[in-house]
Amino acid sequence: MYSCSPTCEASRRPSRAVPTPPDLEIAATVLEQIVLRAFAVEADTLRGRRRGRARVAFARQVAIYVLHVRLGLSLTRAARLFGRDRTTAAHACRVVEDRRDAARIDAVVATVEAAVEQWMAARAGAAAAVEVMQ
Repeated sequence: MYSCSPTCEASRRPSRAVPTPPDLEIAATVLEQIVLRAFAVEADTLRGRRRGRARVAFARQVAIYVLHVRLGLSLTRAARLFGRDRTTAAHACRVVEDRRDAARIDAVVATVEAAVEQWMAARAGAAAAVEVMQ
């Protein structure tokens, strides 16, 4: 069964704190907001059933890629969050990996990844602070 391209597997570094099921929807929503801003696309087009314009499709592919590669979600789970199929998520990983060879694309994807990881670190820090206070 296909899980990710060889390049994707080699560069795969999931965040230390993979979201738990209740946090999954929150993480996906935060990622969606980051991607919306990074690619300047509308929210309804990102989760829409249609492919949309190339910019919208690539923004969605980046979101699925980050969910899979950085947050460690399976292709099936990442795809379902955007109403897509596992094979579509596998294609998204391949497309993003291929396009990361371009410096500008790599910079945008790296910025999205960093923003998601920063949010997750802040969330983990806040949870630890609450735990200490109890």
